[in-house]
Amino acid sequence: MGIYLGQMKRNDKLDKIFFTNAALNYTFSAINIAANFFLFYLLVTSLGKEKFGIWATFLPIISFSSLIDLGIGNSVRNMVTDLDNKLSNKKLNQIVSKALTTLLFICSILILLFTFIQLEIAIDINNKLQITSEVKTSLFIFIITLLINAPLNIFFSVSNGLHKSYIQTASQLLYTIFFIILIYLFILEKTSNLVFLTVFFSIAKTTFSILPAIYISALKRIKIKLKKSNIDFLYFKKAKMFFYAQVLSLLFLTVDPIIISFKYGLEHTAEFALVSKIYLALINFFSILIIQYWSSVRAAFNISNTEWILNSKRKLIGFSLFIFFIGLLIAFFSNNIVYVWIGDSNFVENKFIFYFFSFYLLFHCVNSIFLNIQNALGELKLQVISLSVILTLYFIIVFFVKVETMGYSFLIFTKSIFALILTIINSTILNKLKS
Repeated sequence: MGIYLGQMKRNDKLDKIFFTNAALNYTFSAINIAANFFLFYLLVTSLGKEKFGIWATFLPIISFSSLIDLGIGNSVRNMVTDLDNKLSNKKLNQIVSKALTTLLFICSILILLFTFIQLEIAIDINNKLQITSEVKTSLFIFIITLLINAPLNIFFSVSNGLHKSYIQTASQLLYTIFFIILIYLFILEKTSNLVFLTVFFSIAKTTFSILPAIYISALKRIKIKLKKSNIDFLYFKKAKMFFYAQVLSLLFLTVDPIIISFKYGLEHTAEFALVSKIYLALINFFSILIIQYWSSVRAAFNISNTEWILNSKRKLIGFSLFIFFIGLLIAFFSNNIVYVWIGDSNFVENKFIFYFFSFYLLFHCVNSIFLNIQNALGELKLQVISLSVILTLYFIIVFFVKVETMGYSFLIFTKSIFALILTIINSTILNKLKS
């Protein structure tokens, strides 16, 4: 009886941490999603379809900027969760100082390389649009901004490991609002120039990387020591599987706009960007739960509480089906939604793309549950191997089959099938928990 009551208390504690973070994350993210939809409208109407296609091609780089830490951030997150209540300020200072110093060293080298390498490559995008000095300058500012901000993401890893994932979602919301304000106050009439837009993106991004880092440091009384001896390349060895998994996952998730821009043209890239914006919003809506789930699974596993992990997994799969149903409703009413949003119901010519995205949405959400269990347990080999094989097959199809003749919806259909296969493979992590 005592063991049963103890288990119930542990479950209640995990539930409280999980749902408190989820509630705050949903509050901040719901507002952020609405703000991003407004930002999307603001940009597509100001830039025009072609230049917005260029901006849409830039955006996946934001996701890839998380690779700059070589998986160190995810490793730090698990280290902080493992220490939990035993975490002393001295140990936390050491973890953050070493990780931050190492990342600052890496990013400083990359910034110098980008500063001295002249972007002299003139590429013809689908024989229609040549990269001009405006595009090259914008891309340079964009990449430098991400490199400057990358080391500060280590503070979000700390807050996630300490079961305070809501700090990250709050920061993302504030960044979006600030970006919109800057556009309205200063450059609304000049956003047709990508350089103006990128400069204010840089200001907004940097501001809300620095302020959360200051807040988290003050909250946990973290004292940073930036010195040469804190550059620790052993962090790479601990984090390499996280890095491989990040690279492959981001490739699978974000490569499509680039492929579509080269294979089908920038106008189709803009169409894809609109549809993907809707369904990625639903994926992000689901991912709000996953933000905290990783650390909660890690905490539960550390005390051998597999019951909580399996029960929460079933609830999340049920929620995935609910998200899938919303996706189907959006597909059914896609004409009305696009008309209300953009003012042109024919902006997206192929309506089947909405239905293909709905099934991709379902498989992506369920697969992410199993991936986060693997991440929490440090069992990443399965996802790395399976994603490597799937991506190889996907690129073979893209570059050796005449996909141009089948329309870009064929790519989303193909990815949906591959996402289903990955879900089945990654679900085998449950065997480790049950054993």
